[in-house]
Amino acid sequence: MGGIPGTSKGCITCRRRKIRCDYKRPKCIRCSKSRYECEGYGTRTVYMHRHAGSMDISDRENITRAKRVSKETTLPVAATHFSRAETDLCSRTRDATLQHALWREFVEHCGPNWGSWDWTCHSRTADRVLLNQALFAASAAYIGHRRSDQVMVSQSQVAYSVALQRMRQSLVAFDTLKKDVLLGVCMAFQAYEMFQCTSGSIKSWATHIGGAMSVFKSENLLPRDGTKALTCFKIIKRMAVILALISRKSTINPRVHIPMPQNTLSENLLLSLQDSQTAYMCELARILSTIDAAASSKSVTRQDRRDEKSRKLQQDCVKLGYEMYAWHGQLQDLEGSNIIIVEATKPLECMSFQTRIMFRSPQMAHLHMHYWCAMLLLCDAMSRFREQLFIPRQPWEIEPSILATMICQSLDYLRTSSAMEGSRHVLYPLWVVSNYYSKTGGCEWTWCGDFGRKLKKNGLLIAECLVRRDPWDGNASTTVEVCV
Repeated sequence: MGGIPGTSKGCITCRRRKIRCDYKRPKCIRCSKSRYECEGYGTRTVYMHRHAGSMDISDRENITRAKRVSKETTLPVAATHFSRAETDLCSRTRDATLQHALWREFVEHCGPNWGSWDWTCHSRTADRVLLNQALFAASAAYIGHRRSDQVMVSQSQVAYSVALQRMRQSLVAFDTLKKDVLLGVCMAFQAYEMFQCTSGSIKSWATHIGGAMSVFKSENLLPRDGTKALTCFKIIKRMAVILALISRKSTINPRVHIPMPQNTLSENLLLSLQDSQTAYMCELARILSTIDAAASSKSVTRQDRRDEKSRKLQQDCVKLGYEMYAWHGQLQDLEGSNIIIVEATKPLECMSFQTRIMFRSPQMAHLHMHYWCAMLLLCDAMSRFREQLFIPRQPWEIEPSILATMICQSLDYLRTSSAMEGSRHVLYPLWVVSNYYSKTGGCEWTWCGDFGRKLKKNGLLIAECLVRRDPWDGNASTTVEVCV
């Protein structure tokens, strides 16, 4: 009577009967106290995990029947070119830790449809290979660190670097990778970082929190309810992914994006600046999600409560703005006299990018770009409150056209610095609203690609190409690949 559908409601972990056994609370009280995982209903021949009371069956039979039993409790089968040992390796990682990291909370809060992303991509070979390489990297890293097996850890690093390269090619092509597969691969990358057990792994998730947020935002997966939105962002913090890909193929460390020049800033100081910036970005994400939830409320009886919430959010925005402004002042003191910022009279002046702003290093350009992108969203939020509450303009607010110009200049600096290093395709993080870009001067910067459609205000882009075309020469163009 161990959890057979139609004949019992038993827990397959302890084989005791209970009233309900589903995937939202797949444990009975006794197993919860004992900290055992119960995967809900089983069948007469297949169980998701091997416990003392479970039937002893092969991993291969378990995987082949997993599609009928549960789509969210089994990792996909490894690709055909993987060896038998690698296939068994992916099978043995179906324990509570990896399953919880990759599936449980995400499916529970974002809907069951996203739990089947693995089974919807079987028709595309390239997607399947990329997905299995990323999952194999996470699985090998987990088991290698758990068993202190250095050979398996090195195999996970190789698989991780190959998956990153394949993902870079897929993002550039725009048509070879589905969004649901992209999200699954990013979740596997996050699990790989978690299983690396390094001191900087948590920093690496938080550094790339914008990637996971953009996927959720672009797919309208963020719920309108404020409580659910905050819960969703807590999940995103644990699932933050590597979408800002590394610039050099030989580098497999996800925390290193662009090599830092010698005799500039110390690494510890740079990491401290990145950590403080990540905290500001997380707070900004919370404020924006709460603003969207408050704006969607249509109840007339709660007008006073909405006004009170708006005032509270406005105070949070002002406080965050002053903190970010002070942080940017510290960054300028470190940068010294090498940065020159001139207020633009037009939204964009592409021909004079490098003569207007110079940075000491690509890392400083990254930090400035993230600051200006966050300030762009924060100023837009303040404009909403100004229409409702008639609040005065804050001293740290900057015009959107000037912010967009600075973002483009920092992006152009990153493009030129990577070109000198010999990198062909470099993807950079970018939060920006597309309608701030316009035709200026003798060339034109435009958004292109499958995702180049009209975006909502504060819309976030997954991946785009920023193309610079010369009107005097139709064949000459410069392409910069960017992603959030």
